Parts: sequence; structure tokens; C-alpha cells
Amino acid sequence: MAWVAWEKVYGSKLEGGMGMRNLVVFSKAMLAKQACRVFKYPDSLMAKVLKNKYFPNTTFMKMKVSPMASFPWKSILSARDLLDKGIRKVVGNGANIDIWDDTWIPTLPRFHIMSRVRRSESAKDSEGVDSQWSFEQRGVIQVIFEMGS
Repeated sequence: MAWVAWEKVYGSKLEGGMGMRNLVVFSKAMLAKQACRVFKYPDSLMAKVLKNKYFPNTTFMKMKVSPMASFPWKSILSARDLLDKGIRKVVGNGANIDIWDDTWIPTLPRFHIMSRVRRSESAKDSEGVDSQWSFEQRGVIQVIFEMGS
């Protein structure tokens, strides 16, 4: 029996490898694909059933893993980190943006806003960011961003 390094086994045939897939990486990719479906299509039957069972009061990306969850569901949740690396939110009118928790500023550490302004002083995400904001609300947001930088 000839022993071969895993890198050679997983390498493409064009590069002199054996062309086999790394099953750990492939499995993680397939789980991420299912996680992406739950995230991207929240009105699908699968997403609605999973939301009602596992995360009725939060979002897919923010939910905590329950010890009572099924093994397939825990496996799908384990792939959220792959989604988190590549997902970006479209701001639009800002109604669904949470400036404290959303990962939408890739140049900041951990992709989050860090500021000395307390969270309770900032505007809530349900108020949205649009032309109807008062000057006081705009001032709070400006202070948060200036102090955070």
C-alpha cells in the first residue's frame, strides 16, 4: 500500500493530485447552502417551519443554538460563520439596519461600530434612517460615528 499526503489526494488531477473532494469542506459547503436558503428565502416552507420551531422571536443570524435542537439543524447553524463572512446588507432606507449589531462596515474591527455613546441614546432600528429624522436624531448618529472612529 502506498501512502500519499492528503494535499495530493485532494489536489486536482490537472495539478497532479488524485482529484478527490475534501469531504469536510464539501459537507460544510452543503450545510452553508442550506443555511443560505433559510436566510435568503424566509418565505419558503422550509424557512417558515424552521423559524417557527427554532427561532420565532429573532433572526436566523442572531439566534442562539438550543441544546434541544436536532442534529441536522445544529449542523446547518454551524455553517452560519461561512455566510457571515460573505453576506452584506443592502441599506436601502435604513429601516432594517441595526448599526450596533449588523456587520455592514467591513473596515471596522469585528465589522461592528464601537462607540462610547450608550446604546440607549441611539435611535432604534424601527425608526429607520430617512429624510423624516429630526435634527436631534441625526446629531446622535453623527456623534456615534465620529466617536467610534
